[in-house]
Amino acid sequence: MAPDPAPGRDSGRTQNGPLAGAHVGIVLSERDEPSARLADAAERWLRSEGADVSRHPAPAAFEVAQLAGWLADSGRVDGIVACASIVKGETSHDRHLAEAVTTGLLEIGVRTRIPVGNAVLTVDSAEQADARSGGARGNRGEDAARAVAGLLRARRRLGERPGLDLGPVSAPRGG
Repeated sequence: MAPDPAPGRDSGRTQNGPLAGAHVGIVLSERDEPSARLADAAERWLRSEGADVSRHPAPAAFEVAQLAGWLADSGRVDGIVACASIVKGETSHDRHLAEAVTTGLLEIGVRTRIPVGNAVLTVDSAEQADARSGGARGNRGEDAARAVAGLLRARRRLGERPGLDLGPVSAPRGG
């Protein structure tokens, strides 16, 4: 688990539950309401499982991956849940943005071996975002928190250390 105490940690740690002793950072876009609902659900579920939780706001969806990378590299967390909502507009910008954020989050998890849960919605409308952030389709924030918990359990079973940097995910470019 990450060292304790560390600056920026939540002091209200719950010591009971399967995630007791784990610290999970939630990185969320400040730009939209669904992101806040995703983060709220993730935090609620993680705390109910005994995890220590901190929240880290990013200006918008694109910056979520960058902030998650900095958080992973800080050594302050055992896992990360990324929350944002990307709604389709008139152009294909949403697809490029979603691909960049998703790839960035995956690379963070692989590079640092810190589990990263993806609660970044890519939807066609605000109504779809609402449905997936606490509406009729559930809450992807809680789903992502559960995924992080599953990876933390798997890592414990394997006896693997978090924060081990194995270098870049993709091969270096030749010159």
